[in-house]
Amino acid sequence: MQTNIYSLLFLCLSSLILCLQIGLLLLQYRKHQENRRPPLHLLSGVRVAQVMNESPAASPKDTLEAVQEIMFAREVFALPVLDEDGELIGIVSMSDITKIERAERGHVQVAAVYSRDVKYAFPDQTMHEVVERMREFHLANFPVVSRRDEKQLLGMITKADIMLAYRKMALELSM
Repeated sequence: MQTNIYSLLFLCLSSLILCLQIGLLLLQYRKHQENRRPPLHLLSGVRVAQVMNESPAASPKDTLEAVQEIMFAREVFALPVLDEDGELIGIVSMSDITKIERAERGHVQVAAVYSRDVKYAFPDQTMHEVVERMREFHLANFPVVSRRDEKQLLGMITKADIMLAYRKMALELSM
């Protein structure tokens, strides 16, 4: 009978120790969860103004051949289109140009092919926001415009600019 009491005491004590260990683990887990912050997207701290580049612009009267030469020389795939007053009225991309036969590009003006439905970014937006919009609209280039005047071109953002910003932030965080 004495061995049964000792066995019962041992079993109760073991159960109590196990419960205490589980309780300590739960407290550690809760403390870990409270100290854990949600991961910050790498480009959330980078503003468009820090990354955007100056870009040559096209006129609706320019020929596609001339615009294509500028694109090749600058290694870009889209140019903003400005009217006579210097206001943003659209964007012309390499895919717009390639819709026209090569032999005809010297005779066709930008006005015939450029996109008038311009998606753009503002200089105070985060690069994360711009990446999400690029993904949403399946675009690789965004003109950057003033919040006060959406016709005032300030620069351009391209996928290449985004990759450079991402690489720079990744290097800074790894050091």
